[in-house]
Amino acid sequence: MRRLTSLCCLILCLLLASCTLPARQIQQPAVEGVQPTEAAAIPTIEAAVISTEALVATLAEPTVSPIPTAEAQGTPTSPSPVQAEVIESPPRFLVQMGTPVNTTNFVNPAAECNWMGVGGQIFGRDEKPISGLIVEVGGTLDGNPVLSLALTGGSSVLGPGGFEITLADEPIASQSTLWLQIFDLNGLPQSEKVYFDTFAGDGSCDQNLVIINFSELGGPLLRYYLPYIFKDADGR
Repeated sequence: MRRLTSLCCLILCLLLASCTLPARQIQQPAVEGVQPTEAAAIPTIEAAVISTEALVATLAEPTVSPIPTAEAQGTPTSPSPVQAEVIESPPRFLVQMGTPVNTTNFVNPAAECNWMGVGGQIFGRDEKPISGLIVEVGGTLDGNPVLSLALTGGSSVLGPGGFEITLADEPIASQSTLWLQIFDLNGLPQSEKVYFDTFAGDGSCDQNLVIINFSELGGPLLRYYLPYIFKDADGR
């Protein structure tokens, strides 16, 4: 009987040892002002959602800074455009009084009347000839375009600083269709265009050379320099 009781006790102990008893839940003491963890998670998420919605609403409404108007700045609303005044400087060289003048061809005496051209000199304020300037002749002659260049100092027949440009191999009449202008080596104009006439027919051999002289502004403009032309008793 005692053995049976001991056996029953052993079996009961084995059964109790194989069973898992539920862990005892220990309740944490409540702290004033602090909610339990699970309960606190819900309002935290809701607060985050609310903050995000507020941020989106703020970004959806752009802030526009007012731009001060012209009246607030003290300026007229429709200012009138300012037009720049263009002031042209006077030319450096002016044509000498007494020129242009038509005379006999003495620069190419061998050609005699089978030549027509223009030439002259350019003088500075000190009345000395100036070399190294560009002389351009343009326009039309007998309906044909003319464009020729020369350099002052290239024709010693006309004197120091002289220039010479051939226009044709015979006298041709024209009236203010040809012009002559002075430029520096940079291509900047140094004088205005000077228009001149050419002649043909009777007496044209005594007028087939056009002399045009220039003086620098500030120099003597009333004095002009022309080569002395003379003929012998037979008119040659």
